[in-house]
Amino acid sequence: MRKGMKQVVLGFVVIVILCIGALSLAVYPKFSNMKSEYTTAGVIVDLDAYVHAHPGKWPKSWKDLGDGSDGSAYTKFRFDLSTASMLQNPQLIYEAVTPLRGRYYTYPHAKRQLDEVLRKIKEGTSSPKERK
Repeated sequence: MRKGMKQVVLGFVVIVILCIGALSLAVYPKFSNMKSEYTTAGVIVDLDAYVHAHPGKWPKSWKDLGDGSDGSAYTKFRFDLSTASMLQNPQLIYEAVTPLRGRYYTYPHAKRQLDEVLRKIKEGTSSPKERK
């Protein structure tokens, strides 16, 4: 009877370890990407400030956004785009600034912030009469 009980306990321990391992594999991408996402959030804030200060312009390098030392290590930024390309295809704004892994797992505000940048691009490229 004791041998049977040892096997049950051992089986239970193995199942618990497998469950913990599976859970760890499921959440690892989210937590490993966190630094990249929050650094990218800072880059979006810098982009927002740039677009506001330079109406109708898109940054050409990290220097335009500040020192870029942290941002360039964790963020993909499409410097090859222009405000004209954003206006022609507004979906480009979501590809223009992304974490290195390309997805936002833990930072839900990115879309809202990028929509705000796009709004400022539209506002900055409108004629003075059209601006509010």
